[in-house]
Amino acid sequence: MRITSNQIANLVRRSVSDNAVKLYKAQETVSTRKLVNRPSDDPLAMGRILDYRTTVASIDQYARNIDQAKMNIEFSEKQVEEVHNQLQLAKNMAIDQSSGDTTTRQQTAEGIQNIYDRVMDMANTKLGNEYIFAGHQSGPEPVACAEVTCLPESELASNEYFTIGDSTDCYVWYNIDGTGTDPGPVGGRVGIEVPIAEDDTASEVAAKTVNAINTDGNFTSEATISDPSRIRILDGETSPEIADNSTEFAMHTVSYEETAPFTACSEISFCAPIDMVDGDYFTLGDDHYVWYDNGGPNGDPGLAGNPGLAGKIAIPVDISGATSADDVATRTAAEIEAAGGGAVFKSSVTTDDTTRIEIELSSGALPEMAKQMDTGFTLHTAKYNGDDGELNFAVSKTLKIKGNATGVEVFTGEGLDNGVNVFDTLKALKDAFAAPTYDPDLVTTIKDDLIKGLNQVEEAAVDLSVAYTRLESSENYWGQFKLTVENMLSETEDADLAQAIVELQHQETVYEASLAASAKLFNQSLLDFLR
Repeated sequence: MRITSNQIANLVRRSVSDNAVKLYKAQETVSTRKLVNRPSDDPLAMGRILDYRTTVASIDQYARNIDQAKMNIEFSEKQVEEVHNQLQLAKNMAIDQSSGDTTTRQQTAEGIQNIYDRVMDMANTKLGNEYIFAGHQSGPEPVACAEVTCLPESELASNEYFTIGDSTDCYVWYNIDGTGTDPGPVGGRVGIEVPIAEDDTASEVAAKTVNAINTDGNFTSEATISDPSRIRILDGETSPEIADNSTEFAMHTVSYEETAPFTACSEISFCAPIDMVDGDYFTLGDDHYVWYDNGGPNGDPGLAGNPGLAGKIAIPVDISGATSADDVATRTAAEIEAAGGGAVFKSSVTTDDTTRIEIELSSGALPEMAKQMDTGFTLHTAKYNGDDGELNFAVSKTLKIKGNATGVEVFTGEGLDNGVNVFDTLKALKDAFAAPTYDPDLVTTIKDDLIKGLNQVEEAAVDLSVAYTRLESSENYWGQFKLTVENMLSETEDADLAQAIVELQHQETVYEASLAASAKLFNQSLLDFLR
C-alpha cells in the first residue's frame, strides 16, 4: 500500500488537532471546575443540571417570600402588641376612675383621648412605603378621614380652637360676633378664623368652618352627608392629624380604607318608640323619605306642606304597638326593603346591634341620608366596602401563608364574631368620662366592649404568631431541601479538581509528544531525497 506525503501530513494534523481539543477541554474543566460547560458536553447531564438549577431558583424565591412575610409579621406583631397595651390601659383607667370625682374623670377623659390618638397612629404605621394594616390598599392612610363634630354657638366661647396637622400647619379658632381675639400664637401654626354669630346652630357652625378652611387653602374640608354638624378635613389623598382641641369637639375617624373606603352603606341607630313623635322622618336618597306613624294626630309630614319633602315618595312605618328600639329597627328595615323591591334600596338589621339598620342601593352605592328631624336617630357612614386585604406569600407551588393583619381584624372588627370598632369604643369611653353627668352603667357597657376589643386584638396577634411558626417551618424545610438539591447538582456538574489536574497534565504530555513526533517526521528537506 502506497502512503503519500499528503496522507502522512493530514494524519499528523488530525492527531495534533485532536490532542489540542482534548487539552483545551482539560484546561476548561480545571478553570471552570465543571464537568459540563455546554449541552454538547453531555446532553443528558445538562438536562438534569437545568432541572436542578430551576429548583434551586424556586427555593431561593420562596426563601425571599418567607423573609418578607416574616419581616411583615414581626413588625405587625409589635404594633398589635402595643395596641393591646393601650386598650388594656384604657380598660384599667375605666375601672380605676369609675368612682372618681369630676376632676379625675376629666383627667381620665384626656388620658383616653391620648390613647385614642396613639392607637390611630399605630393604625397608620408604615413599613417602607406600605401601610401595614391597609391590606391591598396602597394610597390613602388606612384610617383615612379625620372628622370633627361642631357644636352650636351656645356651647362655644370666643377664642376656642382646634389644631390641624403638625406643628407647622394650622389652628381653627372661633370669633363670636366679632368679640373674640386670636388665641395664637399656637406653636408655629397659622390661624384660621371662623366668624360665627349668636344662636348659630351646630350645622351653621360646621358650614362656616368648612368655608374658612377651604378659603385658607392649606386643607380641604366638606360637610358629611350623614350629619351636617360634622365636617371632614382632608389633605389631598391623606388626612391630617386633628388633635389638641381646646373645646368639647367630638373627634372621629370613621373611614378605614383597604381597597375602598367606608362609603358603601349608611346606617341608622333607633331609639325606643316612646322617644319618637308621630310624623318624625328622615330623607333617604334623592327621592324618598321614611316617616313614623304611631297613631298620633300629626300624620304624613309630606302632606303638611314641608318644602323639603316636595316630590319625594313616602315610606310610612307603623310603630303602633312597638315596645323597643329593636322593634322600630325591624319594622323600618322591612318597609324600606318592601318599598325598594330589591331594586332601589336594600335594608336589614345589623347583626351586632339590633337597634341599627343598614341601608344601601342594590348596586352598593351610598344613599343620601340627611335632614333628620326631631328624632332620636343617630346616622352613621361606617360600613367597610373593601375586601379582606390579605397579603399572601407563596412558600410552595400550592401553599400561601398570610403575612399581615388587616385593619378589620385589629381595629374595626366588622364581620367578626363579637367584633368591635376600637376607635368608636375609645371615643365612647372618653365622652362618657367627659360628660357633665356620669353614667356608671354606660361605662360598664363600654368597658365590656373594650374587653371584646382586647380579645379581638389578641386573636389577631395569635393569627400572626401561628403564621410566623408556619413560615419558620417552611423555611427550615426549604433550607434542608436546597442542600439536597445542591448536592445532586454538584455531583452532576462539578469536577473532581485533583482528577481534573491529573487529566490536564496527561493531555499536556500527549499534546507535547504529538508535536515532537510531527516535528521529527517532517524534519526532511529536498537534499534528503537527492542522496
